[in-house]
Amino acid sequence: KIHIALYPVYYHNYELGHLITAQLQDYLRRHAGGVVGRKAAGAWLVEQFFRPGNRADWAAHIATATGEALTTRYFVEALG
Repeated sequence: KIHIALYPVYYHNYELGHLITAQLQDYLRRHAGGVVGRKAAGAWLVEQFFRPGNRADWAAHIATATGEALTTRYFVEALG
């Protein structure tokens, strides 16, 4: 696989994306009742997650947005 032999950073990025997604989904489930069809969830994503852009590094950004540092807890819980 070219990803492993020459470009291993890709797999790390994929996993970081999965971890962040799980944490955001859990946050929005608890604070907006979910994502699908929830205007509050969309507004929160725009204001707290997308609008700040890259003003902070990704670790600080996720911590500011969700109130906690990136954790594997939500990813593992989603796997059931």
